[in-house]
Amino acid sequence: MLLLLLLELGTRGALSVHRWLVAPVGPPVASGVIDNGESFHLFFQNVLPPGPGIAPGPRFAGFVVEEPVGGRDAATFATLFLGGSTSANDFPSRVRARLDSADDPVALYNLAAPWHSSLHSLHKLWTYVDEARPDAVVLLHGVNDFYRGFTPPGLALPEYRDDYSHHPGPLRESVLMTESVYDGRPALRLRGPKRARDDSIRGLALDVATSSALVHEVTERLARRDRRDVADPSQLSRVSTGDEMLTRSLPAFRRNLRNIAIGCRSKGAALVLVTMPFTTECARREFLPPSAAPSLFTNDGRSAVTDADFRRGMGLFNAVVREVSAEHDATLVDAATAITDPGLFSDEVHLTDAGREKLALSVSDALEDIRSAR
Repeated sequence: MLLLLLLELGTRGALSVHRWLVAPVGPPVASGVIDNGESFHLFFQNVLPPGPGIAPGPRFAGFVVEEPVGGRDAATFATLFLGGSTSANDFPSRVRARLDSADDPVALYNLAAPWHSSLHSLHKLWTYVDEARPDAVVLLHGVNDFYRGFTPPGLALPEYRDDYSHHPGPLRESVLMTESVYDGRPALRLRGPKRARDDSIRGLALDVATSSALVHEVTERLARRDRRDVADPSQLSRVSTGDEMLTRSLPAFRRNLRNIAIGCRSKGAALVLVTMPFTTECARREFLPPSAAPSLFTNDGRSAVTDADFRRGMGLFNAVVREVSAEHDATLVDAATAITDPGLFSDEVHLTDAGREKLALSVSDALEDIRSAR
């Protein structure tokens, strides 16, 4: 790692000398901006990159929009999907395909995105509801809110906050853990602020310090060593975390779902709440150790939830979905009860093609009942 860092310093220095000697003089360009492969959204953190079926903007930028040929009219049944990566796939499009016909056209607005939580969806509902004018809103959440109750080193600040501001989500590679200049509390700030290029020695050093991925990795490894973290997630000791950690974000999840239900009612949209299917018997594990990525369910970098605690925690979050559905007279699709075969899962919560097809069938049946009652 240090050899690579020295190579980077030498390369940057050579480029600076080149600019001094031969590069034409021109306006300053931006430097220090970190690209971690995510498609950024100014407010919602991340969205899908523009492409087939994905709006380029400014209306619904980064989200999947499927409207009838020729546009919507008063007879079009509009559906709006909210959720994380478990909905940011072809599952909503499968639902639309089952409902759509020349006589009964369906418009789809899939606002789901990886990493997004119920709080993201609450904001997105009020941001886009007047544009989408949905007849029905389908919401599938659980695991992303669940792991935000944890503050794993490198992924979240040590202080839990019920507005989830401790967790950078997909921006994790582009932020630094620091302290607030106001009160000294743990805080996040963006790495590599956008600034004019400075080819001086001082500018080179500052650019390396703020934007070098290698410097970031070295400092993170040192910080992890100071915190006695383990680098290999397979070495995490799976210990019971207790209800204090398992349920820490549960009140925020309940609050967000209730407010989404109230928002849907105020806009005249039917709400379909879907419990999240899950398993711990999958062949490939992404959320629980051992996995290829750092565990999301850890507060000290050394311990993670047991399989039993994961099942219990997901059960508690799904219980809130059922509770809010009953409180607000929403339609419930209890997918967690209907989809249990480990063969339908690609990991603990993401479904295979066959799993998404089964989920789409249940949700389309619920939406058909809502459309028939219009």
